[in-house]
Amino acid sequence: MQLFDADMSSKPEDMFRSRFLRSIRNVKYGADTFVCGRGCAEMTKSTVYTVDITLDVCGVLRESQYGCGTGMGPEANCKYVCVVLYALAKAADGIIYSETFTQRLHPFHHVKNNTDSPVKVEQFMLRSDGSLRCVLDLDPCPGDDMPDSEYA
Repeated sequence: MQLFDADMSSKPEDMFRSRFLRSIRNVKYGADTFVCGRGCAEMTKSTVYTVDITLDVCGVLRESQYGCGTGMGPEANCKYVCVVLYALAKAADGIIYSETFTQRLHPFHHVKNNTDSPVKVEQFMLRSDGSLRCVLDLDPCPGDDMPDSEYA
């Protein structure tokens, strides 16, 4: 952004960590890479702005354009362009996108915590014919009906 005399303050980093970024897509065409990023407005998150960036083979910023009045033309350098560039620089660590309402799970989808004390197998009892008996006495395979040749 030094090419466009832009000040890289901590604002783009704060916006990136606060999940203002919605999506980033890129396509390589010839020697250039075109990046399209979408981000939420800072005041109202329902407003979405589109940022278009052109990078050359070496990754140098050639053009940037933004979807509002301040970012018109090939040399846009507003904070939303800086957020997309910061996200591209941090892509190896993982890009933080804004969360949609379907990504948040409802409480009934969560597994309930087990608050009971664990039971040892020797103490575990099963119901059989209306009475309780110990697991050690339980034989899942009756000995008379099973062929010995398969279980040798």
